[in-house]
Amino acid sequence: MGRPRKNPVLTDDQGNKYIESVVKTQGKTSGGVYLPASWVGHRVRVTLLD
Repeated sequence: MGRPRKNPVLTDDQGNKYIESVVKTQGKTSGGVYLPASWVGHRVRVTLLD
């Protein structure tokens, strides 16, 4: 069995799945968030919370 996820996939009242995570630096001018492999090929939405 793998290690537990730091940021588990959560579900809101409308049934949408989401993850709350901190964006990590990727290179000098961009950042990224790791998502579950099962989300590859699907549309996602990123919202800045703070």
